[in-house]
Amino acid sequence: MTESFVGLWRGIFTHKNLLSVFSCFHIMISIFLLLNEKKFANRFIYFFVAILQLLLIFFSGSSTGIVTLVIATIFSLSLVFIIKIKNKYLLAAFSTFYLFLISLSIYITIDLIGKIVSAFGKDLTFSGRTIIWQAVIQMIKEKPLFGYGYGTFWQVGSLTYNYVNEYVPDTDFHLQSHNGFLDIFTSIGLVGFILIMITIFIYLKRNLILILRTKNNIFLFPLIYLIFFIIYNLQESFFIEQNFVMWTFYVYFYTLLSLKTKEKDNNLKISMKDQ
Repeated sequence: MTESFVGLWRGIFTHKNLLSVFSCFHIMISIFLLLNEKKFANRFIYFFVAILQLLLIFFSGSSTGIVTLVIATIFSLSLVFIIKIKNKYLLAAFSTFYLFLISLSIYITIDLIGKIVSAFGKDLTFSGRTIIWQAVIQMIKEKPLFGYGYGTFWQVGSLTYNYVNEYVPDTDFHLQSHNGFLDIFTSIGLVGFILIMITIFIYLKRNLILILRTKNNIFLFPLIYLIFFIIYNLQESFFIEQNFVMWTFYVYFYTLLSLKTKEKDNNLKISMKDQ
């Protein structure tokens, strides 16, 4: 553990950011349960659990967790509200307005993010992440199409590992880009990146279809998770991560949505034949 991390909570995890990501994940679950629970006692329990998880993020000292939580919560609640609008003209109007607000919020929240990270003793490089990104991008340019191969870029002692860690002016040794999208490029290149983006598009499309067709709130959670997953991957690396539960959840939800969409399509075909 580096000297700057002394006194920060990490729980049973090997790093404070892992405590932060799992706490964020549990808060997103609590938000989903709060949206769908009517009993006051249960709502109080979910709210209380969310507060406890928020405290864990605070004491972990993870600015990444705080920023991700704020952005993911705002985006999730906004989308949940918009999706529930039944009138298609009103839905189109709110969707357009929502896109405008997103564009505006990107500008406004720059100052807010700066204040949040400053409160944790950080700067807008997010603990040197932007410097790491610069070094990684330089190496990606050498092999942009297929990358360096799965799991090889950050192998200790490799040329790429040594280059990035010598480029970054700190005493830590980095084993990832702290950006899931960049790590896709390092592992499987542009080809792999396009394939991953296709899975995200299919995931989102099927998720929205099921939400609109079934009106079942249970399908809101995969959408909330996708938002959380994408935002966190802007500062940490979850994509195609071996033996990591967050990537496993993404694959699980993708498979679940595929099966449920196929089931609904088959039911629709049967009902049309019966008519």
